[in-house]
Amino acid sequence: MTEYIAPLKDLKFAINELANLSALSRMSAFEHATDDLLEPILDEAARFAREPVDALPDLVPALVERWRGLGCEIRRLGRQPRR
Repeated sequence: MTEYIAPLKDLKFAINELANLSALSRMSAFEHATDDLLEPILDEAARFAREPVDALPDLVPALVERWRGLGCEIRRLGRQPRR
């Protein structure tokens, strides 16, 4: 499995230059949107994106156990809790 590496330099450029973060931060609704806040948020998002994902529940289709009129009960197959 390949590891995802977020393009932090490109993301920071897009937010700072294309979205014009400095102009946004002068508006009262976005006064806390500064580069000092942006940096740790993007770094943490990049770290989170590198972590492996438990994709098993998404790979196994949902099984319909009972159909009652317009509603149904659905059970998803996945990992069983450890005992």
